[in-house]
Amino acid sequence: MKGAISTILCPSDGNSSEAGLNGGGRTNYIACNGDGIDANQLRDEEVGGDQWKISQRGIFTPGKFKKMSAITDGASNTVAASETVANPMTSNGYLGIKGGVYPVRPESAADCLNSAKDPENPTQMRQGSSGSWRGHWFGDGRPVAGGFNTVLPPNSPSCSNGAGDGCWRLGSATSNHSGGVNACYADGSVHFISDTISTNVNGRDACAGPNTGKSPYGVWGALGTPSGGESVQLN
Repeated sequence: MKGAISTILCPSDGNSSEAGLNGGGRTNYIACNGDGIDANQLRDEEVGGDQWKISQRGIFTPGKFKKMSAITDGASNTVAASETVANPMTSNGYLGIKGGVYPVRPESAADCLNSAKDPENPTQMRQGSSGSWRGHWFGDGRPVAGGFNTVLPPNSPSCSNGAGDGCWRLGSATSNHSGGVNACYADGSVHFISDTISTNVNGRDACAGPNTGKSPYGVWGALGTPSGGESVQLN
């Protein structure tokens, strides 16, 4: 595929071998944006000023950068990147939950989970929308295309209030590996994160929570915050 870089594609994801939107090169590896709901655009005035600052406290955030000295929780306790199933190009507009994004503005983690439930069978997830750029361009650093949050457990649904570059988005790390995802820490080590990692879905309204202090989203949330005052390690 033109523009493809094999080292950023996962063999477990057959869709990543296809061209992305507008022929772009895909990726299965995305950056950690922290433990909040992300604003996709760069300008504060587009997303409500303070909400932008609140929702962006991971290592990687649009238009900003953090030095290693900013990772006060320790590089071996902080997630820098993980995986995504590359959203396949489809003609019918729908696909499974791992590549899809549910078209709702998530005010909380619970909102995203509830919107993903099949109204006919709440124990199952309905199919997500194909209006997603996740994994389509390896060089696109915007959260909707190349980021995830440590809010919902790995392989949970993702939500956005609009197709493509929707302004608000809660993204989950996903993979085709059984039971979890691989995550790269800030020290360069790689760990397998289980779908059952400790989280707290009802921890807070992710759009209006604090931008400092410990994460309300359990161990997974703590791993996504470089300076939350937690030194959490997996056993």
